[in-house]
Amino acid sequence: MHRLLLLCLVLFSSAVFSSTVTKDIAYNPYWLKLGHYNQQRFSSYESEVDSNAFFFSPVGKSDPHAELIATIKAFELADNNEAQCRFPARYRWLKDHFFPQWPELLCPEIDVWQQLINPKGITLVFPTAFMNDPSSMFGHTLLRIDARDQTRSRELIAFAVNFAAEPDATDNAALYALKGVIGQYPGKFTLMPYYRKVREYNDLESRDIWEYPLNLSEPEIQRILLHLWEMQWATFDYFFIDENCSYQLLALLQLARDDLFLTSEFSTHAIPSDTVAALKQYGLLQPPKYRAASGTKLLNYESQLTDEQLVMAQALRDGKPLHDLSLSAKDAVPVLEMAYEWLNYQYYDQGLARDEIAPRLTRLLHQRSQYHVVSPFEPPQIPRVSPEQGHGSARICAVVSHYENSANRVGLSYRV
Repeated sequence: MHRLLLLCLVLFSSAVFSSTVTKDIAYNPYWLKLGHYNQQRFSSYESEVDSNAFFFSPVGKSDPHAELIATIKAFELADNNEAQCRFPARYRWLKDHFFPQWPELLCPEIDVWQQLINPKGITLVFPTAFMNDPSSMFGHTLLRIDARDQTRSRELIAFAVNFAAEPDATDNAALYALKGVIGQYPGKFTLMPYYRKVREYNDLESRDIWEYPLNLSEPEIQRILLHLWEMQWATFDYFFIDENCSYQLLALLQLARDDLFLTSEFSTHAIPSDTVAALKQYGLLQPPKYRAASGTKLLNYESQLTDEQLVMAQALRDGKPLHDLSLSAKDAVPVLEMAYEWLNYQYYDQGLARDEIAPRLTRLLHQRSQYHVVSPFEPPQIPRVSPEQGHGSARICAVVSHYENSANRVGLSYRV
């Protein structure tokens, strides 16, 4: 009897609350950001999330108010905290601003997850353009979650947050391009070790990487991570031009603060370099660190060696024994390091067989370890201009052409 009375009271209070102020809450900018809602024509709203599991209401995708009412009921009427722990960012925001009587969020799985990540900061990672692949020719962005005990040497084992399309492996290149443009692939957030992305971009594709620590407080980082947890139940239609990796990362990052609206200026297209510049405009970027690609390192080594040294490095790369070269320790070190970098680059660039190449790489490393000599190579020079300092991607210009023997011409051009 007591439980029935309590249930009736909860239902009554929710109904009264919904009839008075839930309209205002439902169209609060932060609630709209939590649901990834965008305003459509005629003042209607629609969420960019395309999976039903992300919504409590059957019409939640197109009705922020219905989704709010369904969310409140799920949070208040659940026999356990399953609903709260599926959507902890929603729960925390509603409790902090409108329902202080709700109990504290208790989610053991989230606690274990956060202990594993041990978050202290977030870094925006920008691998530069890869011109050999149309899907990567504008660059890419992802996030790295920096741990409290992290050092530069331990960054590779941090966790990376990536958003990407999940294409059909049977599609050919033309179909892949078409489906990517018209949103026929699902896009999802994934969490993985950062070294996997460094290997993919730095080694496999030989792309330089810029790493920007973000100016975010720990409470702001908690907001982002709680919403990232909610993204387990979210899939998006991936659009290469606008709703792509960089756009969705902005949508995640703007949950850090009430006054962040990072996606508002990217309604038609989102070029990764432009999204980096948008973060700079909001004062979120710290000076970047530069991680040179394998090809950049190789060219840098080559520029510091003589032709004779390059010939010897090529011989070692191809398997010639070191003792056949009769080199002193000082002369052997640069040749061995060049041979290793050269073979390692070929391994990734040409997709050589691991069973054949790995023992040769190990042998070169072992031979290098016998010489207790500091590497003679200067590190690659950091480019003078980092990506956030570059010009925008779009351009509009007026052209006046003067001709001696014909009429002058005036033109207008635009580049997307």
